[in-house]
Amino acid sequence: MNVEALVAALSERGIRLIPDGNAVVVKPASKLTDEDRLAIRVNKTALLALLLATNTKKAEQQEIERIGRLDAERNERDRIAGRGYDYEPVPDEPEHVFEQQPDLERWQQPKVDPKVEAEIRRIEHQALALGWSHERLWNAGYWHPWPRGLAAVMDAGDRIVDVTGEHIIIERPRATAAAIRLPFWRKLG
Repeated sequence: MNVEALVAALSERGIRLIPDGNAVVVKPASKLTDEDRLAIRVNKTALLALLLATNTKKAEQQEIERIGRLDAERNERDRIAGRGYDYEPVPDEPEHVFEQQPDLERWQQPKVDPKVEAEIRRIEHQALALGWSHERLWNAGYWHPWPRGLAAVMDAGDRIVDVTGEHIIIERPRATAAAIRLPFWRKLG
């Protein structure tokens, strides 16, 4: 039996194979037969290669889809607000609309993902006690209003692992490797 057929046969029985370093984790292991265990041991290297390649492709596709959704949402917000590349001045506005200061009332703060909000609320008291401003924590606008806040740079799966007076460390999980840690600095520049 080739590895693709093995994975398919186990999957049909509700058994998932998960790569974990140099090991293959089986969930639920209680459904395995002795033959299954032997087949997994014999084909372990090929299974790991297949599972890692499949997970990498899935992660890449999910990231492409996520970025596409974010771009579509941002473009729709810009279209509704009258901003974007195809912006045409409203008739009662002057011709040189871009030379004026932006109307800050027109800019709306993007909504903060509930998971990001919960994570910031978890450390908010500690951060404020260390000198962080409410604006640096909660401003969700990436470019405007400035300065960019922690809420603008966090994704739903991120965790805050350290808070100091100088920076907040964000841990961002990745599908194919260990999580990365990103500093978010309190002072700009």
